[in-house]
Amino acid sequence: MNNDPEPGAGKASEPEVAGPSKAQASQPAKPSGPSITPSGGGMVSQEDKGQATLVWVLTIFFGFIPGLIFFLVAKDKPFVHKHATQALGFEIFIAIAYVASWILAFVLIGFILMPLIWIFHIVITIMGAVAANKGEEYTPPIAGGLTKAMFKT
Repeated sequence: MNNDPEPGAGKASEPEVAGPSKAQASQPAKPSGPSITPSGGGMVSQEDKGQATLVWVLTIFFGFIPGLIFFLVAKDKPFVHKHATQALGFEIFIAIAYVASWILAFVLIGFILMPLIWIFHIVITIMGAVAANKGEEYTPPIAGGLTKAMFKT
């Protein structure tokens, strides 16, 4: 005769602890903190990424002004300052391109160049915003050399 109670009988059952499911446990966890820039520049906070992205997005609507504001204000944030510098240099390049196409409009070539410049402007600023949001540095094509020469970055 066995006087042992049945397993689990008379005991309070242990509450199940809610944890990650098996599917969630097999996936690697995404870091929620700052990310490291590929160029080895150190940690970039979410706030810095947001500000750098904002610089690029606002340049679509307001031209060189957001780049200039962030260039002057964000000197203590190297990631934001670098993106503001690149955006400002790119916007100066775009302004020069628009003036040149306006002058060439008298020969009818400028009317073809203006929409091409606009499309190029939109594409490059979106690429800059995406790179900034990822925490990566970005140098716009063509205008990168102009920016380096003007701002000695």
